[in-house]
Amino acid sequence: MHVADVDFAALFHPAFSSLQQAQKFVAAIKAIPRDESPVKIILHQVGRMVWLGDRIEEVAIGRPALPLTFFLIAAEAAAKLARGFTKEGQSRAHVRLFFEQDCPEPLRQRLVSMLGAGPMNQLLTTRDVVDVLYDIRCDVVHEGAYFDFHMPRGGDDTPLINQIGDRVVIANLPLVVLRDVVLSGAVASISSLLTDAQRSAATS
Repeated sequence: MHVADVDFAALFHPAFSSLQQAQKFVAAIKAIPRDESPVKIILHQVGRMVWLGDRIEEVAIGRPALPLTFFLIAAEAAAKLARGFTKEGQSRAHVRLFFEQDCPEPLRQRLVSMLGAGPMNQLLTTRDVVDVLYDIRCDVVHEGAYFDFHMPRGGDDTPLINQIGDRVVIANLPLVVLRDVVLSGAVASISSLLTDAQRSAATS
């Protein structure tokens, strides 16, 4: 399958209660002209980055830092597009904005449950979790270090201990949690940018 042929409704399905709702939402967003709103670009950019992250997971099993990087690129893109940011830099700041502002509280709670501070698996703040994830992304992008971070995999809920810089971090949940938070956060961000009529067409 080629990235140009992504089924966005199927991809974003985890952000909705049914595939039919996802299909309706995606169809409504695709009908909005690009020059009226960035929502179509957000949908496509997030979808493509998450899709690519999924493909990397297929060929790099047990290396969650690689797909994680693509999921954070998607979050950064969504935040920058939603705010009309066209300059360079401020990547960490926009990843923080996505998770701290664009993601509703239930998604932030889900994100926080992913990681804990070692050695006692203490609760982290949303900012702490985002910064740990961003540090992992930087290790991949700047140093090619994609092999040191580990997370539980499907069916195995055993927390895994990681050393991230000078911090000990406990990964409590699998990577799919981050994937679903990014998809659902993007839908929330898109929805916040719609007019009342557009929102009605996408959700009613």
